Amino acid sequence: QGTTNLLAIAANGAQTNLLGESAAFRASLLERLGQTNDALAAYQINLAEGIPAERQRQALLKITDLSLAQTNIPQATKTLEQFLARYPEAASADLAWQTLGELRLRQYEAGVEVSLPAPGATNAPAATNNLQLALEAFSTLVKKFPQSFLFGKAQLDLGWCYGRQGKLPEAQAAYQAAVERLPASKDQATAYFRLADTQFRQTNYPGAIKSYQAIIAGFVSLPEVKTNLLEPALFETVRAALAGGDLAVATNTVQTLLAGYPRSLSAASAALLTAQEISRRGDQAAARKLLLDFDKAAPDAPLRAERSLTIAATYEQEKNWAEAITQHESWLATFPTNAAKPSVEFDRAWDTFQARRLTNALALFVDFVARFQTNKLAARAQIWVADYRSEER
Repeated sequence: QGTTNLLAIAANGAQTNLLGESAAFRASLLERLGQTNDALAAYQINLAEGIPAERQRQALLKITDLSLAQTNIPQATKTLEQFLARYPEAASADLAWQTLGELRLRQYEAGVEVSLPAPGATNAPAATNNLQLALEAFSTLVKKFPQSFLFGKAQLDLGWCYGRQGKLPEAQAAYQAAVERLPASKDQATAYFRLADTQFRQTNYPGAIKSYQAIIAGFVSLPEVKTNLLEPALFETVRAALAGGDLAVATNTVQTLLAGYPRSLSAASAALLTAQEISRRGDQAAARKLLLDFDKAAPDAPLRAERSLTIAATYEQEKNWAEAITQHESWLATFPTNAAKPSVEFDRAWDTFQARRLTNALALFVDFVARFQTNKLAARAQIWVADYRSEER
């Protein structure tokens, strides 16, 4: 009741600053009483022309939050669109465009379509892609408010929209602008990560490495970034380095991952991928050493079975069949229920043949055919047995 009088007095005195204060106070009381619709109406008062920018911004945010609490995104977007149509040059218009774009992105991610009047038609609505509407909102903010404190955030979201459309050069330019304008924060770290991802997808591997490393070097003091982005940035650095042929960066980053996240899937995957690339380049001893050192430092890390098989493969590449057989036998004893067991059994038989232990190889191939009749390698094993017996005759 008191705030009703306050609003009347402020309106009669044409004091917009007091009107804004009174409306905000009344709306907050209605919120606390659980009268959400009345609170929304009170905040609407502060979207009028002449209301101080601070109160306009508060009203926009509150209307959005309360509408979302009611799962009523259409109401929030309608309020924002009406505000922008009436006051396109308002001090809070940048916030309205940013919020509108974010809501459109929510609708896009949820698979919601909106219907707008089709060009040249009065009654026929046309389905419109929320992604395009979001892009238009962020683009408007960037063009009309280049000095806004929201410019960097809008560029970050604009990059996301372009990326979803497959427009990678445009996405990269937006992320670069976001990196340059955002303060040191989770948003800036996210911008670096998405910039790196976009560079990677365009095969600019040195650029991607530089952007990932910016996160690794510059954001370790921010707990949220350290928790959510640092480990992925290290792993993606390894991927970019391997794709770009930079084994030094890859191996150094594997060590950083091992030191910080010894039991993580990221560290195990990075070590495995790097060792496989080293092996592919012909340095079997170095590939083996990397994996053996990793196992020694983190014996409980994931992908142990895969690392063991890669070690066996390095011996095969060197034609060291005896060591390859030993490695496969150890693997079969350690991982008896692993899905790769048939393949390893076949490889052990093949290595035994290569080692010229023909009687043993025959026994292993015959056993393979009997035990794994439906496996795709059974036919090859059967052919080997047939060839061997043909030569015997």
